[in-house]
Amino acid sequence: MQRSITPLSGVNLAQQACASCKMRKRKCTKGLPKCSLCSKKNWKCDYTQSDQNSQGASGSWLSASSVEDRRRSMQGIDVLFLDSRVFQYSRVEISGTTIPIPAHITSIIGDVTDIRIFASHFFDTIQTWMPIISKKRFYDHHLHPSSQSRADLSLLFLCMKLIISLPLEHTKNPQTPLYCAAKQFYLEVETAGIFSFYVLQAGLLISLYELGHAIYPSAFLSIGVCARYAYALGISGNATSQVSKPFTWVEQEERRRVWWAIIILDRFVSIGHPGRRFAAEDPKPHDLLPVDDAAWDNGMVTCDDSSTLSSPLSSNMSKFALVAQAAGLLGQVLKHVSAHATDWVLHHEEGVQLDRTLHALITVKLIHDLTCYSALIALHEPQVSSNSGFSIDPDHCHYASSVSEAVSKTVAATVPQYLPGLGLNSEKVSVWGLHLIYQASVVYMRLNREANSSNYLEVLKTLQQALRVLDVRWKAAGVYLQVLEAWEVMGIC
Repeated sequence: MQRSITPLSGVNLAQQACASCKMRKRKCTKGLPKCSLCSKKNWKCDYTQSDQNSQGASGSWLSASSVEDRRRSMQGIDVLFLDSRVFQYSRVEISGTTIPIPAHITSIIGDVTDIRIFASHFFDTIQTWMPIISKKRFYDHHLHPSSQSRADLSLLFLCMKLIISLPLEHTKNPQTPLYCAAKQFYLEVETAGIFSFYVLQAGLLISLYELGHAIYPSAFLSIGVCARYAYALGISGNATSQVSKPFTWVEQEERRRVWWAIIILDRFVSIGHPGRRFAAEDPKPHDLLPVDDAAWDNGMVTCDDSSTLSSPLSSNMSKFALVAQAAGLLGQVLKHVSAHATDWVLHHEEGVQLDRTLHALITVKLIHDLTCYSALIALHEPQVSSNSGFSIDPDHCHYASSVSEAVSKTVAATVPQYLPGLGLNSEKVSVWGLHLIYQASVVYMRLNREANSSNYLEVLKTLQQALRVLDVRWKAAGVYLQVLEAWEVMGIC
């Protein structure tokens, strides 16, 4: 009987230890066709380095060595989805697996200097109204040479460059080569099983691009994918189930902002078609709102800065927190106007409460009250429209009309102030600003049809001119103009 395990002389040896010995951290003789230990224990002896690992012992696929050898199990993703309890109680973790970055993607992104240039542009424009990427973490951690070899971060860089890019002048098609490259690389990263918070951020930027350029149904579907991706990562209003725990308050705040961004986009993408089911659940009163934007950018976030959705309204709240609150209310408005109410009194009381809350939020008078204005028009439009299915008291109808007109007049008074420089500053105009201008245009089309006033017509032309200017930046503005033409042709205002 063999008393010791020693390398065999005069025979061919494998170039590596077998999977069974590696799993048990035992010295392998590398004998062919089987090493000495596997022969003695009657174990399967496997020298392959692919995902086909040794199954010599029960549960060995959960071991550290097995996780290292199997690409998908190496990330722990299959364990997470098949039975999360095993994932939580074992030591399997999702690792930073990556894939080779295609040469054309590397060429588009450029070197560190190029990344700094378009990142600076991103933070000066998109970040001002959709602040979902930590500026401090980006510059402190994402620009190291090792980061540029990661596919998930490269995808994020690519999508940051995408969202700040202008549509090609010679075509009205926003599905540019850069957009197609981002969509394709996103698919490749997803197919490779890379499961990362940065992939979620990249997906949000793609969704925002599609929304801003009216690329449908992709925008609607992409936002839904982001919501499911966030749930899979454990990122939601209740962040207790996150797959990987954040190390700092700044990182936790970044995840919270990403979740609120999903809420905002998910509600906004349905504003033209109330009644669609949301992909992300309604925020809860105890959900934390985004903290001060400047403090977060500077990495000065602390737990004491937080406020919840039910906190009293204050001018000290961050602009993004107000947008988040408005988006939550917009979701309630869309459900309200699409509900098949059997009790008109109760339904009306609910509408009155929403109206009061939206007006209270507007009194904060910060620049990002565009969503509140859009929500107000969306709330009262069914009562103004002759197509409403409700039996409305004349006083209620008059109030609804007055609110829609007041909001539209506010928009109409604001647009001319910015119109001369709008072309130069169009990159700082949010996507929801486009819809608000469109809503105000619809109201003025109705007023002009009812009163046939040259004043209303001039205001309408100014609003339409604003959309033409913004069409250079966001192609959705041009699509809104086409919809307005349809209103005019059909005479349904």
